[in-house]
Amino acid sequence: MSVAALERRFTTRARATPDDPAGARTNTDKAPAATDATAAAPSEPTKRPTAQTRADALRRHDGDAQVGYRMRVLHARLDRVPEARDSSRGPRGVEAVEPAGDDVDAAALANQRELSDARQALGDAQLELEGRNPLRRGWDALVPGKTDGEERVEELEARVRELEEAEDALPREAVERARFTVFNERLAELEAEHGTETAARLARQTYYNSDVWNGAALTGKASEGEINAAGLPHGDYSGGIAVGGYGGAMRTPDGRPVDMGHVAAALDWEVNDHGGHGNPFDENAITLSGDIASAIKRTEGADDAEAAAEAAIGAEGDADWNGDIDGNNLAHRLEQNEGQTLAETLSGYYDSGDYEQRIDEWATHSKYIERDEQGVPLREADGSYVVDEDELRGNANGFLKLLTKGKSLLPTTDYADREVVDAWVEWLDAQPRAPAP
Repeated sequence: MSVAALERRFTTRARATPDDPAGARTNTDKAPAATDATAAAPSEPTKRPTAQTRADALRRHDGDAQVGYRMRVLHARLDRVPEARDSSRGPRGVEAVEPAGDDVDAAALANQRELSDARQALGDAQLELEGRNPLRRGWDALVPGKTDGEERVEELEARVRELEEAEDALPREAVERARFTVFNERLAELEAEHGTETAARLARQTYYNSDVWNGAALTGKASEGEINAAGLPHGDYSGGIAVGGYGGAMRTPDGRPVDMGHVAAALDWEVNDHGGHGNPFDENAITLSGDIASAIKRTEGADDAEAAAEAAIGAEGDADWNGDIDGNNLAHRLEQNEGQTLAETLSGYYDSGDYEQRIDEWATHSKYIERDEQGVPLREADGSYVVDEDELRGNANGFLKLLTKGKSLLPTTDYADREVVDAWVEWLDAQPRAPAP
């Protein structure tokens, strides 16, 4: 449905309200009539909502007196979800910086930007419904038929589904590269709108929003409207206590897989300091040692410990391990550069190409790499880094107790923890790294 059609429906539909039970007054009765001068004047370009207008929208009641304001916000949102769109523009009209070369397929990139726009429009419409006062909610439930807001949500949901179907028809690697580009574009906008702390939290909750994750972070669960309004690209939804969010599999410009959900979790923990005060969900548990624990859990009762360990590391996947390493590196950069924004940190790491030396950077600060008295990472004879396997295994087993609800402590339960850590070290040794000095 076009913007004009939605506007006509929203501003002319006669419907019973708490103030007007008979539905005799239409919304147009409440709007000032246009004068000849204003009717003849050329229309001004639609202004996109600012952070303040969006915040005001969340605070306003859903009464008929706010129709004009809400229509302007809706018009601006729908203006970003056209049938055809200039793919050279980033989400919400921001001029995008294109990746070098032809790494990101143009169709996939245009699709991801439209999806981000459509989800943001849907999220704003959902937030309007979520923000209704109890009286309005009760009245809307009693009156037959759908409200204008409910119809708006259904129409925008249909548009999102169309774009997701188009996404499914595109090559998976091209989609993942495009998601990476849009993730960086949109997170920068989210931070500019809401601040670093809120942007980091919403980014993590897009991918990890279960009660366990929010309990560990002492945050309330993000609503569906908040997640959609954030507009971050994602894969399918995974329920359960371990995730409760969307898939974050993407690809960096060099084509290597990275789970940006892991990166977002590390950023949130660093920015909002969730890992202190004895919290077992520290910055390592939510990234590397937590994933090692998950891999160990997969080996319960295995007859061939080495084969099970290799399979478990492979099942976690390169995207997860790269996401853990990148998340640790980016969190460390934020820690070392107080006042730096998420956007600046991500740009400094990914746009510069530093991520291609992720293992070398990680070795300079991770507690799982042994270093000499001068802080220089130690190397094996073949140039691989010396891993403190006892520390890594100890941290992973500590988190395994939580994952298994204490089952791993039982003497009758057997896990291939040593073999899993050995298999992960083999994975690490196989990654690109700079030659030893």
